[in-house]
Amino acid sequence: MRHFSNALALLLFAAAPALADITGPARVVDGDTLHVRSIRIRLVDIDAPERRQTCWRASGEFRCGLRATAVLRAIVGGRDVRCVEKGRDRYRRVLAVCYAGKVDIGGELVRRGWALTYRRYGLTLRSPGGRSAVG
Repeated sequence: MRHFSNALALLLFAAAPALADITGPARVVDGDTLHVRSIRIRLVDIDAPERRQTCWRASGEFRCGLRATAVLRAIVGGRDVRCVEKGRDRYRRVLAVCYAGKVDIGGELVRRGWALTYRRYGLTLRSPGGRSAVG
């Protein structure tokens, strides 16, 4: 019986998807999604407006999704990125923390006010003052 449980554990370990760093040039999809080497990557623990989303401010409606996408593009700045995979979401996208140089891309989006931390998966990104970037 012990051999069976060892074999089962080995089989489950071998079947589990490997978590690995993904590096290369990034193409920005929207405010919190990148394509790196044809792999769709969702920045983990943040939520930014979708590309076609609109928002309201005192002066009226504006295309915040396009603005968040442009800010992400500026942060990436045409550099190669390094993404550390943390898992997969229900759509099978890679969830990762990504870096452009030494800059945590998701953290920078939160710092600039174009994304919120996503409390459902844990509060890992913090504002420079150490407080939560949301509420």
